[in-house]
Amino acid sequence: AMAHAVDILTSVSSYQVAAKHLLAAGRVAEAITICQKEIVPAKRAEALRQQQQQSEEQTPTLVPAIGVRAYDFFVAAVERAKQMPTVGDRARLLLNVHSFITDYDRECMLMSIGQGDELQSALAKQYGSFPSDLLFHGDDAPECISLKACFGFPVARVSDSPKMDL
Repeated sequence: AMAHAVDILTSVSSYQVAAKHLLAAGRVAEAITICQKEIVPAKRAEALRQQQQQSEEQTPTLVPAIGVRAYDFFVAAVERAKQMPTVGDRARLLLNVHSFITDYDRECMLMSIGQGDELQSALAKQYGSFPSDLLFHGDDAPECISLKACFGFPVARVSDSPKMDL
């Protein structure tokens, strides 16, 4: 029944609505596939924006990521990862989501100073703490550090590590 509903929604170009329902069902990869149909126009829209700035003409452009945000993909991926048996599968899913959202909604990855004077992405600010205990063997695991950095979550700085007396 869901597949038929998704087919109907995509046939009338309701990609965002279809993606929202797929994410709610934990079908992250399918939601990404649906929304990739919107990325090409969004990239063209960015090129049009650049032309517009150069020529200063008022040209209408497409706005990417209407309806379903990068945050929605990240939350759905974390929920889906809870059901996956291996760390490798979980990491692969998160890397796929990262690759997708950096094209889909670039603003979510913009870095700024957050709580505790730490540099973090807009996505990280909205989500809170990276779910490292769920996905990996703690915050110090190399895979965890890499994924935290990819998504713009704060990672431990050298100055934060305990000092050793010599």
